[in-house]
Amino acid sequence: TVFAIVSNADGHIVVDSRLGEGTIFRVYLPYATGEVVEPSPEEGAMAEAPRAKGETILVCDDEELVLRSVCSLLEGRGYTVIAASDGRSALDLAAAHSGTIALLVTDVVMPEMNGRELARRLTQQRPETKVMFMSVYASDILDTGEDHATGFEFLEKPAPAHVLFQRVREVLDKDRSVKR
Repeated sequence: TVFAIVSNADGHIVVDSRLGEGTIFRVYLPYATGEVVEPSPEEGAMAEAPRAKGETILVCDDEELVLRSVCSLLEGRGYTVIAASDGRSALDLAAAHSGTIALLVTDVVMPEMNGRELARRLTQQRPETKVMFMSVYASDILDTGEDHATGFEFLEKPAPAHVLFQRVREVLDKDRSVKR
């Protein structure tokens, strides 16, 4: 509560209420006497993390918490996000979307249709869509080397938010001629 926050800061609240006129709350806090604390490198990186330029991103992950977190982070940076919990849903949502999907961000290991198969099918239908795989283990994608050779990107999970933002922006800004 506000009272608890103000009390913990050694401050106080003065309330002036007049019938028919309203109420005024005055919050008094002591002057700061300590050193100025600089933000941590990660906090600074978050503030400087790149923002969207109007792109739509399709995110696919079978772990609900990961899906919601990634989508929320990207939406907070201004991206339009389409969320799918499996490959089939991702393809259906992509087919129903009339605009451009600039990037597919997908888990590699998922039931029924893995991320590689999803990426293959989606880029056949939408060759302009770039792909970034996410996985806990780099070996999930690097074992065959086939995806790396075709230019698909990779992000190891879990990744700090500023790293996710940086990688997404790098992939989106990468020259298409380099990819394929």
